[in-house]
Amino acid sequence: MAIHRFSMIFDGLKKELGEDEARRIFPEYSSLPDESRKMSAKEQFELAHSIMERMDHSLEREQIKKIRHSHVCNLTRAQVREFIELKERCESLDELLTACGCIKQGDGAYLLRWDNDKCVCGLCRNLDAYEPISKTWCECCNGHVIKSYSWVCGLPISSEFVETYASGGKSYSFKLSV
Repeated sequence: MAIHRFSMIFDGLKKELGEDEARRIFPEYSSLPDESRKMSAKEQFELAHSIMERMDHSLEREQIKKIRHSHVCNLTRAQVREFIELKERCESLDELLTACGCIKQGDGAYLLRWDNDKCVCGLCRNLDAYEPISKTWCECCNGHVIKSYSWVCGLPISSEFVETYASGGKSYSFKLSV
């Protein structure tokens, strides 16, 4: 089996586009090493960069979002515990989202922003330096925000990312709509 993040990308492409188109966009998939022989962080980043460029040139934005949102990271146990505590303590949705780090922008609109000195994504966090990757890669993080905050709020939310470190931004910023 190939490295998990690449299996998830291929599975998303295949489900949305069919196997032939998935192989056209991600021809390297069939020759990827299995989990027992790890690719270096740099090799993984370079491969992801190439796949995202092909997706950008071949697909509509909504297709990209659907593919990248299809396999997102779950909250950690610590995050789940923290959010449960906040949900128990907060009396309103506004109070809950503010406690979760959101800044209210208007009726049902919030800005989620956090600063780090580098990307927290599993692809990028182990690299000392890298060229910015396409925003297509960061749609996975946006999908994580949607999944996580929909769970926290108990309501469907939508999110658009403003900027991410991996795509060349200075922070993580997402516009949430509840």
